[in-house]
Amino acid sequence: MIYLLIANLKMMYRNKQTAFWALFFPLLLVSVFGLFNMDEYSKSKIVITDLSQTNDSRQLISSIREVKSWTVLQILDSSTNSLLTFEEINADYIITIPIGFSETFPTLLEYTASSNSDHELVAATVRDLAHNIFYPNLPSLTTESNIGTKAIDYFDTVLLGLIGLAITTNSVISVTIQISTYRNQQILKRLLATPLPIWKFFVTQITSHLILVMIQTSIILAVGIFIFGANVTGNILYMYLIIGLSTIIFLNIGFILSAYANSPAAGSGLGNAVIFPMIFLSGTFFPAEYLPGFLPYVSKLMPLRPMLDSLRDIGLYNMSLTDVWVPIVYLLCWILVSGVIANRVFKFN
Repeated sequence: MIYLLIANLKMMYRNKQTAFWALFFPLLLVSVFGLFNMDEYSKSKIVITDLSQTNDSRQLISSIREVKSWTVLQILDSSTNSLLTFEEINADYIITIPIGFSETFPTLLEYTASSNSDHELVAATVRDLAHNIFYPNLPSLTTESNIGTKAIDYFDTVLLGLIGLAITTNSVISVTIQISTYRNQQILKRLLATPLPIWKFFVTQITSHLILVMIQTSIILAVGIFIFGANVTGNILYMYLIIGLSTIIFLNIGFILSAYANSPAAGSGLGNAVIFPMIFLSGTFFPAEYLPGFLPYVSKLMPLRPMLDSLRDIGLYNMSLTDVWVPIVYLLCWILVSGVIANRVFKFN
């Protein structure tokens, strides 16, 4: 069986399509997301009108500048300028520091927010910053001032999403095309006439893809962490365990689709029709909770969603396997269900 495994690995290595989906395509996406500073784009834009012009107001402004998820566009000192519209100044929030605000703290600041902004969060954060200036030895009023100070950023999140994308595209499309090719060339039918046990054929297929996925994941993580500075600090062995379980699911889906693909082209079309909606609905690039209507509930039924949730909880928030036992149970159920279906629908001719 070891010789069959080596032969499978050699064929995968020589297959240009496999190399593209397994390595080049995900690395291209990692580079794109790594080069673009998405966190700067997502920062809230702040304009401050400082009518007080005191040391306390300047200290407050300095604290506001340190909030990593905010960008202070400009600081005004005239009440006339504070009447500018959000469209004119391209801002999400206007914070006005009135004259004598030091004497009227904590009811000291005026806020104006655009219609798509979270006014309450900004107000609580600025109140907490001011509270720390006036009462540095007392506990903070709120915890919202920690907004933007977390080391995790958008690229950290999307990097693990790209691992999920790479695994699904490689596992589903590669297996579907490969098995449909074997069927067209009568290779599967010939296997039935050989002394090779059929289970060994499938075990070597799954094992060779698992090896490729682990190499693929290692390269993506290495590029993301060491070249683009991603902060993935969780237990790497736990992450690989989740990736291994998920890969088995997607390989089973590939075997299922190959039963209905009468040609490699049909296999590619079927694979893309299944995985791309899953990729975009499961939170690969953006949180699935932002989907409209009932789609967030649909995404929870897809196998990619528990994989990404558990990967991010472990890799970004240092959780253990016991902390993510619910997604793991979902993955195990998917392995069982997809394995049973694949066994029932797979055909050799």
